[in-house]
Amino acid sequence: MALTIRDIIARNLFPGLTVAAGQSGLDHVVSWVNIMEILDTPQTVQPGELLVTTGYGLADRDKYGTLMDRLREQKISGVAVQTGYYIDRIPDFILSSADRCGIPVLNLPSDYSFSDILHVIIGELGTDPELLNPSGFDSGFFRRTVSEALAGKEDVYFAPGTQCRLICVCASNANAVSAASAQEGVRRLCHSLNPKPSDCISVLRPGGQGCFLAVFPKDADFCAAAYGLLIQITEISEESALNLYAGTDLVASPAALPDAFRHTAQCLALLKKIEARRGIAPYEDCEALESLGLLLGSARNLAVPNRAIRLLAERDRGSRTALLKTLRIYLAENCNASRAAERLFIHRHTLINRLQTIRELTGIHLEDYFCRLSLSNALLLRDYFDA
Repeated sequence: MALTIRDIIARNLFPGLTVAAGQSGLDHVVSWVNIMEILDTPQTVQPGELLVTTGYGLADRDKYGTLMDRLREQKISGVAVQTGYYIDRIPDFILSSADRCGIPVLNLPSDYSFSDILHVIIGELGTDPELLNPSGFDSGFFRRTVSEALAGKEDVYFAPGTQCRLICVCASNANAVSAASAQEGVRRLCHSLNPKPSDCISVLRPGGQGCFLAVFPKDADFCAAAYGLLIQITEISEESALNLYAGTDLVASPAALPDAFRHTAQCLALLKKIEARRGIAPYEDCEALESLGLLLGSARNLAVPNRAIRLLAERDRGSRTALLKTLRIYLAENCNASRAAERLFIHRHTLINRLQTIRELTGIHLEDYFCRLSLSNALLLRDYFDA
């Protein structure tokens, strides 16, 4: 059953809460709760959200005179202002414009923490607590949005001969980069998936979060796509300092979508747990990744950068070549030159020439098993831990 503003009041979910304005909007449905201490980005609020704020600076009419009009355009369900922190009372111009726009404004006592508010509202919405993982990824919002977008398209996403994958992405250092950089990094990762646009549901949110439901050929090994995403995540990090986590899981049917979101939430939490700087965690590979993180553990400072990897990275930066990427793909394809060339979109002879350049520059012998093992391990440490 849908939760409305009126329900929050009638059930006395927050004793002491009062309605300050916008009585005509009390039947607005609350789909989620958005905590925003400073109301400087109202354009990021999503339809149906209850916006909770301390009202910092809200008395500035020049800055917030049109706030309610902007929130009405965003189709927000209501605003809860905690007085007692930065303002003693909600400004009259906010209340009058809320009445005009039909947006409920609630006066929320200051003795509720943001954590209290989240847990109460999320509990009423029936959201699985496992979706609220330490990565900060808003699984609840994405699950609802993807489910709505999927309605009527099930035959496309679960057609015979295909496999459907859920991929959830969030920035692990969103506070260290600009909002524009975070958005662009997630958007770039979306493009790198490269399925047909009709075979991909993509949802992006401010703050470096994204969710993709994509269809791939069933006979194709998803490891190739996952490794391609890992390469892209590393390149984005090295170019823009944006570090991204990605969790992915197979979705066998529409009914399996909630479990897939739960699994990807666990994947994102795992990357944070093992203190990865960035990376991708397929649900089926979580055990191996956790073992890698535990093995590295306290010995992380003892990891020695691989000389060959360092030389290739330096050559690529100085000459705008793609030697390191070539080596990555060649190793990922088990040293199959034809498949590696196909994935790199180059002629096989071009690949052979690049491999020769790599040998001459680094002195490595890719025919040697331990050499390949050493390079593969070095690339994993570079990609996940920047070691």
